[in-house]
Amino acid sequence: MRPIDEQLSRPGGLAERLYMLRKGAGIPVGELAVRLGWQPSKVTKLQRGQQRPTVADIEKWANACGQPGAASELLDLLSEADAVHWRWPIANMPQPRKTWGARNGRLSVTAACR
Repeated sequence: MRPIDEQLSRPGGLAERLYMLRKGAGIPVGELAVRLGWQPSKVTKLQRGQQRPTVADIEKWANACGQPGAASELLDLLSEADAVHWRWPIANMPQPRKTWGARNGRLSVTAACR
């Protein structure tokens, strides 16, 4: 699982908040999809954390659920997920390793080749 997926679908995360917003408004998935002009599968993927929403998606969702004020909290959760997503590749890059040079018999540092 990618780090952004983990952040979106964690308990109390963006996906859960989108789901609770929709359920709190009493709107079925199909009806919300029609209101937003989306496929029902997009609504389902967003509220399960299987797809990253855009800023516009979050604003439309909040407005369609009658809670435009909730958009700022949801956007904060999206920013947190994005921050983890962009830090993860840097933290998990292959580190240089020490190898014994066959030509000169010296210890040298090389990048990991895969």
